Order: sequence, then C-alpha cells, then structure tokens
Amino acid sequence: RTLGILSAFMPFVLGIIMSIYWRERRTYEGFGRWVLANFVFGVGYIQISLRGILPDFFSIVLGNAATIYAEILIYEGIRLFYGRPAFSKWNSFVFVLYLVLHTYFTYLNPNINIRIAIISLTLFILIWRSGLSLIHSPLLELRRTTRTAGIVFLLTALLPLARSFHALLQNQPIDLFADPMSSWFALFGLVSILIWTFYFFLINSARLEMDLEAARVELTQLAMTDPLTGLYNRRHFFERAEIEFQRATRQEHSISFLLMDVDGFKNINDNYGHDAGDEVMLYLSSILPAEIRVFDLVARFGGDEFIIMLVHVHQEQAYEIAERIRERVSQSPMTFESRTFNVQLSVGVASFDPKDDNLKTILKRADTALYLAKQHGRNRVRVG
Repeated sequence: RTLGILSAFMPFVLGIIMSIYWRERRTYEGFGRWVLANFVFGVGYIQISLRGILPDFFSIVLGNAATIYAEILIYEGIRLFYGRPAFSKWNSFVFVLYLVLHTYFTYLNPNINIRIAIISLTLFILIWRSGLSLIHSPLLELRRTTRTAGIVFLLTALLPLARSFHALLQNQPIDLFADPMSSWFALFGLVSILIWTFYFFLINSARLEMDLEAARVELTQLAMTDPLTGLYNRRHFFERAEIEFQRATRQEHSISFLLMDVDGFKNINDNYGHDAGDEVMLYLSSILPAEIRVFDLVARFGGDEFIIMLVHVHQEQAYEIAERIRERVSQSPMTFESRTFNVQLSVGVASFDPKDDNLKTILKRADTALYLAKQHGRNRVRVG
C-alpha cells in the first residue's frame, strides 16, 4: 500500500512540474495530454492503493480504468504532437472491451488473477501502440529522438505483458498487498512513468530546436533573396562578388559580370499595368538561372536590372553568354492577361582586369557598357 501511494504521489509531482513548464515555455499540441496523463495516473494509483478502504467500484473499477485512460491520453498526445487527429477508434474499442471484461470478472465472476491479466494486456497494447507511433515519426528531423523514446516504450510494454503471464500462472488468487511480484511491477511502472516524462520534455525541446533552426534558415534566406523573384538580392550579390573579386586578385583568374536592363520597362508598366511589370520580373527570373552554371550567380540588382556573375569566364565567353541570353529572351514572347508581347534586354559586359583596385571599378565599366547598349538602339550587348 505504501508503494502504491508513492506511485500516486510521483505522477502528481511530475504533472505539476509539467504544468509549470507548459504554462511558461513554448510547447506543442499534445503536451497538454501528457500533463493530464500524469494526473490521471496519480488518481488511478491512489484509488488502487486504497483498496479495502474505498468501495470496490472506486478502488478496482475506476482506479484501474484511470491507469488505462492515462495510456490513451499519452497516445493521443503523441498523435497531436505529430499534427494528427487524437481520436483512435481502435483505442476506444480496446477501452470499452476492457471495461466490459473487467466489470464481468469483478462482479459477475470475481477473479482477481484474470482481472490483472486483462488490465496488463490492455496496458501492453496501448503502450506498444504509443511506442510504434514514436518510432514511425512523420517528423524526419526528430526521428533520432522519437525512435529512442519509442524503443523505451516498447521495452516498458513488456512489463505488463510479463505481469499478465505471471497472473495467469498463479494457482491461488493474488493478494496485491502481499505478492512480491506485484510490488516489483508497481516499482517498475513508477520508473517507466519517470522515464516517459523525461522523454516528453526531450521530444518537445528537440522540436523547439528544430523550429528555431528552420526559422533561422528562413530569416537568412529572406535576407539574401528578392521577395518578388526569389533570386538573390543586391546585398547578397555584393557579398559573394567581393569574395570572388578578392580570389581573382590573389589567383589572377577571370571573372565577368553581365549587367542587364529591361528595354522599355516603363512602357510595359504604363500600357499593361504594374502587375505586368511584376510578371516580366518573374519571367526573367525563370530564364536567367537556367542559362548559367550552379556556381555562377544571378541576382536582381534593383528595379528592372539584373546582374550575373560568371566565375572563371573570360570577356569573350561572357559576351557569347550575354548574346545567348538576350536572344532567348527576345525570341520568347510572354503572355499577360491574354495579351502577348516581347521582352528585350540591353546588356553591359565587364571582366576582371588585374589593374582593377576594387569590385566597383568592374561594375562601373559594366554600367557604362549597358548605357552604350541603350544609346545604340537597345536589345543588344556591349562590352566595357
């Protein structure tokens, strides 16, 4: 009886600790079910430990039903944690079947050994299902943590399974307060609850770390990309280009830049609306990356300007690439709201020269070349 009361006290303490954590820290859906499960465990154990003092309905029927329902709450918490519906028809069927059989062997055909076997087998099924749910986590980033927790659940599920066999093999009715094995089963059950609670905290913390890392990556990506086109932005371009410029200076390898501008972009906005202008930006953002290598860089430079950095590419090669891009764009009409029109580019090309003191010197030549392309009729490439 003392061990039973201790088994009731510990889940209550764990439930209070989890409640404080639940209130003061970020937790995920399902954590509340795990908090409630500890309190339900406590209620069930205190009723069972008071057998002979409380009426049988409370100490036998409701007390054991509470421990069964606590396992269902744990399973539902795992489901909710994964973003799945909590309700399980199978668990409900098992619970109802348990109540019917347990009531029958309590009042109509009293047999404590069979009751213990029924309770233990029901716990085995529910704990085993929780363990399998943890092992087969849909959150791939958490698989390592949840798989370990699942293995712990599967191992602890063997405890009630062993108890069911022990109960059925006894020739005499088991006296819960005198049977040594019952005390050991209660002790191991208490240890299991402690371990499970630890893993609930661990799983929640692991998911929080996962989400924080995802948020960090997203913020980093937002700082690097243009919100409309999804291409790299001007800031990231300069960061990468400066690194390549310094490398080119040290190793004297080639690096080229294509600065391009949409011809008549203002007329497109005036004639078709600003939504059409946005579509032109999206259209170009789908073409330009396909024309360069994975280690080159294309970025939206600002407004209707784009810039491409070509690593280990000489001026002659850069000119050919610029011509290829210009021709592809000019020969691929785009459609906006049932209206078709051509998009044309003017491109300025500039390449690294050992005499260049800094990156801006090259970009200034590219800008001058772009200006000349505009001045000499547009839809053409000039080298600076």
